[in-house]
Amino acid sequence: MRLIKAALAAVLGTGILAPVAHATLTFSLVKAPITTAAKTADATLNTARSFDLMVTQTGEKWQGSALQLNLGATGNLNGSLYTPTGHSNILSNTPATANLGYDTAVTTPRFQQPGSNAGDADVLGNSDYKNPVASSNVATVSGATMSISWGDKQGDNNNTVDGTFRIARITVTGNTGGFLNGYGVGTSGNTATFFNNLYLPILGDSNGDFVVNQLDLNAVNQNFLSTTNSAPDFNADGVVNQLDLNSVNQNFLNTITPPPGPALGSIVPEPASLGIVGLMAIGGLCRRSRRA
Repeated sequence: MRLIKAALAAVLGTGILAPVAHATLTFSLVKAPITTAAKTADATLNTARSFDLMVTQTGEKWQGSALQLNLGATGNLNGSLYTPTGHSNILSNTPATANLGYDTAVTTPRFQQPGSNAGDADVLGNSDYKNPVASSNVATVSGATMSISWGDKQGDNNNTVDGTFRIARITVTGNTGGFLNGYGVGTSGNTATFFNNLYLPILGDSNGDFVVNQLDLNAVNQNFLSTTNSAPDFNADGVVNQLDLNSVNQNFLNTITPPPGPALGSIVPEPASLGIVGLMAIGGLCRRSRRA
């Protein structure tokens, strides 16, 4: 595990710019529909929204990431990360109850491969992004803050191939949103792929412009009863309906301000349409990771 930490730390330590390689990692958020069984297990999820942080690996194998998320709490924004009873920072493949499948937690691509198990993932503190509620070497997933680093202990031995995989699930209660900042490292070379101000939208913002306004109302009205346009389907129940209209009306003119720097990415409806949120290659060490 010390090698995972060393790899994650080293990518920020040199500041040496390197060309983008053919082996790439790209990151984005996708909506994760919350099942009826999960809502039955915990009624809190009836008004929650869930998102998956996805990595698309091309000629590369994801090895580890660092992530910082602070939910907005200004104006009329309110809410928190969903961390239910039984919470673990590592997402379970076989949750004891259905609602635990929507715990705010991290995972690895190997979890979606045959024969994978919880022993593939390891979590450590996030020393690269300021943690406002704990010391930098403590992984925090609670309240409005997610500050965490994690990696695949199997390293170069993992059996994943090119494709798109979930590496974290973030479930939010209330109407708030926020911005994810972090990076991922792979096993093939000395590169880090950054995602900067990746937008987890406030409730009612269908077009990602950081405000709930007439454009969002138009989007709901123009797609009312649509089962194919997921942008104004805020609760991801598969149809644009009165619930989504209520989300706009009840949050009209709510806004959130991104941190300094460009907002390089936002939510997309399907894993297949993931876009690059940010790609910077800087010199660093990324080697096979095992528990030392």
